[in-house]
Amino acid sequence: MRLVIALRLTCNTLVCTRCGACGATNPGRTIGVLSFNTHVAYLARQREREVSEAREEAWAQGQASATLSAKLDTLKAALEERRRDCAGYREALVAAGEREREAARRLTQAALQAEEALEAREAALAAENEALVKSLMEQRDAANAALAVRLPRRDSGMN
Repeated sequence: MRLVIALRLTCNTLVCTRCGACGATNPGRTIGVLSFNTHVAYLARQREREVSEAREEAWAQGQASATLSAKLDTLKAALEERRRDCAGYREALVAAGEREREAARRLTQAALQAEEALEAREAALAAENEALVKSLMEQRDAANAALAVRLPRRDSGMN
């Protein structure tokens, strides 16, 4: 900011060109030395007020900057935490996919083993049934032979 003393020296008299000490309604008024000192004091107070306002504004901006910087740091930390969470979720998903593939492989293997066991059981039952049928047929044939020996044929005597 510039401090402009709005006074003009004309023929050993000071003329106020523009300041708030004498009011904006009376520019160009001739002032004396005492009035000049009043004008200078007014301008100095005005300058002090402007400097004070500038300091307060700079302090407020510094505080706002510090607040925003702290908020930015907090948000960066939260973002990093979310990124770690996402990485953990990705790892968990990969691990779950691996477990799912392993479970599917085991399920397929168990289904194949069950199918093989079923086929083996069916083959064993079929062989057992064939052996039972063969045994029953042999027992029937033996019973028929024993019966044929004990009972002579009646057809031959009737001729």
